[in-house]
Amino acid sequence: MAGKLQVELQSGDRFLVSIGDTKDPRRRGHVVNLGTKRVFEEAYVGSLLAHSPYWDSISDDEGAIEALKLVEVYRLQREKYVIKRPTATNNQVNAWSVQYISFEPKDWRRTMREELKLAINELEGNCLYAAYVSESDLLCDVENVLLYNVGASAFKTLSKNGLCFERGFGSTSFPSPDNLSVSHFYHYSQGNTFRLWKENEALAFWREIALPTPTSTSKPHLFWYALKKGNVECSHHGVPLKQFGLDIQLHIPETSWCNLAVLVKPLLDGVISAFHQQSIPCESIVLQRLSALTDSSLAETKRLLYEVVYPVLEARPIISAFRQGIIWNPGDDACVACRVKVQRSVDNESWSMNGRLFSVADNVDVDAAASRVLTKHIMDF
Repeated sequence: MAGKLQVELQSGDRFLVSIGDTKDPRRRGHVVNLGTKRVFEEAYVGSLLAHSPYWDSISDDEGAIEALKLVEVYRLQREKYVIKRPTATNNQVNAWSVQYISFEPKDWRRTMREELKLAINELEGNCLYAAYVSESDLLCDVENVLLYNVGASAFKTLSKNGLCFERGFGSTSFPSPDNLSVSHFYHYSQGNTFRLWKENEALAFWREIALPTPTSTSKPHLFWYALKKGNVECSHHGVPLKQFGLDIQLHIPETSWCNLAVLVKPLLDGVISAFHQQSIPCESIVLQRLSALTDSSLAETKRLLYEVVYPVLEARPIISAFRQGIIWNPGDDACVACRVKVQRSVDNESWSMNGRLFSVADNVDVDAAASRVLTKHIMDF
């Protein structure tokens, strides 16, 4: 089959690796000596990379797999990332990179982003699981790294019924003969179970919080105001959380629009902001703008921002002026585990929300997290 990667045993550790028909001199491969791990000539590797979608069609022969890994190591060294696409027996996307994909990247990460979206489009299912792991312990907005920076449109169908994502800290070693160390690991598959974290203690509960019908342009104030006006039960604790998780259920009408990949950012920003107290005085223009958005009085808006009814997260400046509107700044970088489920029913005449905020504990052995087992745990879950 033209384009198929083929590996033929020559002798000992030597393999002939080629694309398609080995009788075609234009596609004839080069001998690889696995004993010395000599990588292919660069021009030939370029030909292999151009046919990377066919990599997974090679046989399970051990020598073929080892040769394939050498190609991937070469790509990681030259192009700074490797993406593993879904196969007929493995419905997941895995990617290793020396840097994470920033918002609207201009360098090689733009190419990686486009290739990653193509691979994600090959996934099947409607309940997305995603994970981001890095060796650095610096916090980040994991929903941005996994979803928004990649492009929310890629996840519309995959997250139709639910979305579960996590942030992991540990080794992201690429599974290669050289155990090449990289800094960032992306994973996408299907599932609604946390793999890296487990719930330790529920610190806040809410049920049947009425919501205005969201749209693709909804902002955090919609969810913030609904929670601040709703019935929320909180457990007291004296130490600010360094890391926490969220479990949210959205009850919506059967035919209502709901693209979780688009909605999750304002949803999280609004929900998390509701458990912060505004720590500094707001400019009057900020109060006026928020009051207009929530259709509430200035006095009520100020009270909701500064009250300490839900003392779960630390006080911080959660809102400020931005251009002609406002910008929210919750501590969502400390949210390392989040699950959002969508429950559609003809009995639901409007939107409502249940949920809880909880402290987390490691769901993976510490020694395992310090090794390459962490990424393997995610892929083999």
